Amino acid sequence: MTSLHDKYYSTINKNYIYNMACRLIKEHYNEDPTNDAFFKEIYEKNVDEAFDQIDTDELVVLNRALLDSQINSFIRASSPNNSPNNPLNNSTNNSTNKSPTSFIMNGAVDRVKEDVESIYTSTLSIKTAPQAFNGVILPYENNIIFAGSYIIVLIDEIKHTLKLRNSFDIGGRKYLEYETIEKITLSIQETIKICIQNVCGKTCHKEFALYVGDIIDNVLLIAGSETYRVGDIIQINDELHHISFATTTTTEDITQRHITVDGDITHISVGDRVINVSENPVFTFYS
Repeated sequence: MTSLHDKYYSTINKNYIYNMACRLIKEHYNEDPTNDAFFKEIYEKNVDEAFDQIDTDELVVLNRALLDSQINSFIRASSPNNSPNNPLNNSTNNSTNKSPTSFIMNGAVDRVKEDVESIYTSTLSIKTAPQAFNGVILPYENNIIFAGSYIIVLIDEIKHTLKLRNSFDIGGRKYLEYETIEKITLSIQETIKICIQNVCGKTCHKEFALYVGDIIDNVLLIAGSETYRVGDIIQINDELHHISFATTTTTEDITQRHITVDGDITHISVGDRVINVSENPVFTFYS
């Protein structure tokens, strides 16, 4: 089996993310950095930093972090904001005038274990103290969160307004990338409470965790998982699995998703908790 390291550092994967970053920048900023030597040099640095700093076993999570980091590098290099009121450039916060370091937190991986409420409402455990909130990547869903090109993210009850910056497809899903329209200094210690809302200040409930209802001939029956798709990464008993097949059946008004995953499932039992990592938001912060 190919290791995560080899998949991530493969020429195909690196070229795929690099070309995607160039394409998105060209579409939204009318500049093509494809052959820019500095942009390529920064990319190699971001490739290593994402792999070293992101604690995950999922290639999709690493690629999302790398893509976000590369685009942010372009923005900082081409349009630096030197306003003394910007906390990311304030000399009292960064006396060496180095660019701030971005890092991500995953709504599934970094969530406090006792918090199982909703994908859009979460409590995350802090590993690196963030200085400012940068944005979020959300898989598109047919619900009220996506009522327009703006969303609201409450961080410890502080309101952050975000604007849709771009969208892209990974693993059969459409992801929307939102960026804050104003950087607000944060003061966070051990945990951070986050609530994602639409532009009207309304959120919706989407189950964070589901449960294995039955296992028949190596097929997992999971009620409530109608949005699970082929290509998604799900977590069961701290093990990650790739969904290779999925179909829906309804019996006596009970809808269940029949799911086949790659790899060994002998560790999975009826009643085990299932988390769809691919459906969870990925938050970006500056430290």
